[in-house]
Amino acid sequence: MTEKNPDLGPLGMGHEPDIDPFKGLKGMMAGIMLMEAITVFLILPVIWKMWDGEHATPFNLIYIGVLAGAMTVASFLQFRPWADAMNIILQGFLVLGVIVHPVVLVVAVLFICAWWYTYYLRGHLKQRMAKGLLPAQHYHEPDNSDSGM
Repeated sequence: MTEKNPDLGPLGMGHEPDIDPFKGLKGMMAGIMLMEAITVFLILPVIWKMWDGEHATPFNLIYIGVLAGAMTVASFLQFRPWADAMNIILQGFLVLGVIVHPVVLVVAVLFICAWWYTYYLRGHLKQRMAKGLLPAQHYHEPDNSDSGM
């Protein structure tokens, strides 16, 4: 009698998925980074208008503009192996933006929560994949090369 492994799903270990389950997650990460870049760009008018432009120094405007531009570029680099480190570094620079204007910290906290949830979902997906619980691990695309035509 064979003993069942309680860590595996009901269909067993499964195989490596034919469809990459992380591709959609990387697309979601690219979308989050692009939304973050747009939001950081929108901090510029806030700096310019609040408190009669007291915080609208060249350093502050350049800092926010360069950070938002870097986030825009980073949104297109989410499929690179070093994208996770890049995302964390950019969040660090966003938190440091509190020296520019207090509203930057509010934006940073909101997007850090979004990134935390995204990485939580990725960890959960890795766990399910290790246990063989993904439907893509038990599904095979039929090979149409021997269709007889």
